[in-house]
Amino acid sequence: MPELETQREAAERPSSPTRPAVFDNPSDLSRSVTVTREPREDLPPPYHGDAVTFSLGGKSVLGAVIRDDKMVTLHASTEPDSRGQGFALAVLERAVQYAADNDLHFQTRDFVVPDRASVYRALARRGYPVKVNFPAASLEGMIEIDTRGSGMETTHPDAPVWQWVTSASARYAKVNRAVAEAN
Repeated sequence: MPELETQREAAERPSSPTRPAVFDNPSDLSRSVTVTREPREDLPPPYHGDAVTFSLGGKSVLGAVIRDDKMVTLHASTEPDSRGQGFALAVLERAVQYAADNDLHFQTRDFVVPDRASVYRALARRGYPVKVNFPAASLEGMIEIDTRGSGMETTHPDAPVWQWVTSASARYAKVNRAVAEAN
């Protein structure tokens, strides 16, 4: 009866948090996103590693880098005529799914542009475990998604911090534009 003893031991083992079911039910549109991964040592430190690009027919694109056990978003864009149609959400959903499937921690860089903050908030509304780090100066990036089922504390989609994310990101973008124009 060794098989029964193994089952009993497994049943007595403390359960670990599991990833939410939302990861197992991606949208149809996110399944259409193409993924390209290639080594990129030409990126500036600390972004050496594999570059991953998620694209939905050129309408929406998200770029990230994988380093160690993390996938960090570097850029995202959606064609102006494709905004408001769910393309950015589908691309982000696919990127998060990719991170989960590859046991990678998903996070953004320091700031998220205002229109992207609403996309992350939409993921939270769909049930994804999204956490907003406040302040953004946190070492873990501004937004994290629990792709490993670690049970980290998440941010409710209606929490006031989302307004802070949007306004802080807007101020950051405005400063960047002013610096670019001055140069």
